Amino acid sequence: ARPECGQDCLGNLTCLGGVSYFDSNFYFRSSTFASDDGGIIAPRNLAHVDCPRTCCMSRRLCLRVTDALGYRVPFSAPMMLIFGGKGFEHVKDPATGRLIYHFCEQLSKVDLREEWRSCSEVTLNELWRYDIKGNKWEFLKTDSATSPTTLEPVGWPVARFGH
Repeated sequence: ARPECGQDCLGNLTCLGGVSYFDSNFYFRSSTFASDDGGIIAPRNLAHVDCPRTCCMSRRLCLRVTDALGYRVPFSAPMMLIFGGKGFEHVKDPATGRLIYHFCEQLSKVDLREEWRSCSEVTLNELWRYDIKGNKWEFLKTDSATSPTTLEPVGWPVARFGH
């Protein structure tokens, strides 16, 4: 830890000797970063097939101030990770136009269709991060794989068994 470096030291390398800071790191001086334009914002968004692995692409400053998804991570901020959870399908009762999820418990057994018995509730296998100080939720996209032969996505990690 360097006391002369403030909370902006991840993006402001002045206290670390400027851009020459990267010369002391084998990974950061590799050919992967030959086309680094000095940008700090991730050029690929979360929907890109190669994100999260390469959201920042060759941008070294981007890798210092963001996580693998390109989300800016506050310096020394406490975070909470949440896996799983519940959601509901957006299914409406054709007779009333109301969402099944919100009123299925009031339906009579005669009106309750078999596919509505769960109230259209579904178990989710998502991962979310909550920034406690910033009061902000962020979806974390798990890494996928790209086939080296077809360059098509081949899937995501299998969901965990427990929630």
